[in-house]
Amino acid sequence: ILSQSENNIIGKLVLLSAAELRAILFKYFNKIVGLRESERKLQLQIEEEEMKVTEQGNVIRELESALEHMKLQCDRQLTLQHKEHEKKLQLILHHFKEQDGEGVAETLKEYEVKLQQLEK
Repeated sequence: ILSQSENNIIGKLVLLSAAELRAILFKYFNKIVGLRESERKLQLQIEEEEMKVTEQGNVIRELESALEHMKLQCDRQLTLQHKEHEKKLQLILHHFKEQDGEGVAETLKEYEVKLQQLEK
């Protein structure tokens, strides 16, 4: 069952000559070919963009892994520095215990200065 507009189009096509019909068919055939080519180009662009997204995802995962690795290294280094600081502090305290009391105030000030320098 054809609609009124379809019937009107068919009526007009019947009145055209063979050369005019061939020209119309050629025009629409070229239009279809052009649309299919455009569709294929767009599909290729989509695939390229999807590949880029995948690559970026891989880069993000690599960067996250590297960041986590750096965090662990920094934590280890901080722990080692803390242990070294504690050792030095214990040595200082041990040294004070061994002293007989003379010049303790002066030595304490010297160690405080050295400790501040080490902390910097």
